Amino acid sequence: MNEQLRLGAYMLTAFGVIVLLASLFADPLALGEPGTSFGWKQILGSAFGFILATVGIVFLRQTSEHE
Repeated sequence: MNEQLRLGAYMLTAFGVIVLLASLFADPLALGEPGTSFGWKQILGSAFGFILATVGIVFLRQTSEHE
């Protein structure tokens, strides 16, 4: 069971980092609208990705402490 929690925490962290990076670099990656600045969707995506990555890291630390 502990290995499944650890795998889930790794996946959550990785997904959060991917969402965070995609949101931060949406304009250079041509994911956003050309000629626009850092908009509310990028802010929301960055915050969501950061929260997911942080929760994943907290879960990883908790599973490693219980070993």
